[in-house]
Amino acid sequence: MKRVITAFAVLLVSSNLMAQDIAGTFTMKAPTINYFTGARDKTKNSSNDTNAKTAITIDSLKIYVVEGTIRKIYVYSGVDIRFTNEQVPISITKFKNRIGDALFENDDDQKYIYLGDILSYRQEGENRLIPDDITFTLKPGATTNNKPIDKSSILAIDLRAFSDMLGVFDDQPNGLVQTEGSLKIITQTQNTIRNVPLYLVQYVQPYFGLARFDSTFKQTNILGDSTVNRMSMLQRSSFTFGVKLNILKYYAKSGGGIELNGGYQYNRTDLYRNSDSTKLGVSLNSFYLQAPIKIKFARTIGFNYTPTVYFQNPQSSKSTDYLKNLSSNTIIQNEFFFYFNVDKNDKNNKVFIRFNMFSNLTEKGNNYNQLQIGYERSLTDLLNKIAF
Repeated sequence: MKRVITAFAVLLVSSNLMAQDIAGTFTMKAPTINYFTGARDKTKNSSNDTNAKTAITIDSLKIYVVEGTIRKIYVYSGVDIRFTNEQVPISITKFKNRIGDALFENDDDQKYIYLGDILSYRQEGENRLIPDDITFTLKPGATTNNKPIDKSSILAIDLRAFSDMLGVFDDQPNGLVQTEGSLKIITQTQNTIRNVPLYLVQYVQPYFGLARFDSTFKQTNILGDSTVNRMSMLQRSSFTFGVKLNILKYYAKSGGGIELNGGYQYNRTDLYRNSDSTKLGVSLNSFYLQAPIKIKFARTIGFNYTPTVYFQNPQSSKSTDYLKNLSSNTIIQNEFFFYFNVDKNDKNNKVFIRFNMFSNLTEKGNNYNQLQIGYERSLTDLLNKIAF
């Protein structure tokens, strides 16, 4: 197991280091641009738009970059936000194809300016790296009108450390000290339907988990009638490894969204037979589907609800023919995840409370819950600060 963990850690660090490069530079163009009024012809652009136009002066741009896309643009004239793009995602690697997009005044589609008139993006070389998640402001001036983005977030590495309150205070067989790590690889930044924040196969995410138990809860006992508590095997799993594949992702205007994911998960657990002191290692192999729903209450507070269905198949390298119920399971997990960002400018630095409910649909009974409190940190961000 130690070799597996070490290899995974090396993969995370080496992948992070390979990802470091200059992605590109955003530049605010001349502050005086054309402001158009009238019914917009979507086949035209700033150079051939025949609607009535007047010259206006732009004071600043505020840009939100998330997972390789421009999620929001606010255009300020004076102290007020005058033009916005809050719903239509723009893939940064495809930016040159979107310069004809319009930004509307107060959501009025007959009052607009063109994206290509106010903003440009220069990609460095042919690397097509995805810029870091970042929020920044551009203003007229030689030192304030551009923003180089010199890191890539195509690889996002997160670590969580937490404890289970039911294990600590209620003598439940839950892990007292637990660690999780994940490596999120962005595979798609182009939305599937133009002007709709919907993505297909947006990321792949390998992950692992380690749990340390009280000595009395390290294994599941084989009962006298040659049966086992199948939920106990999952509950007392000491090592987890899996790969999640995003199938569909939709971003909400508020910053939340909904996903549909599938994946594979491996859990390692131990069985013990008191009659002859036999210890038996069991692998729990599961394929699953899940549908996370993410809600942002404020800039620093959020809630995720994730229902997951596991199709689990236990296996062992030793004979388990004598066990009557070591067979496939269908398990439902309902996860409620509340979090608070410690730093309002860093969404990857948070404390969280997570409540899990596990139910076995194949064999009724022996369901269990987890109540976890912990801390999550972006290892990518931490290594970037060390490296740069």
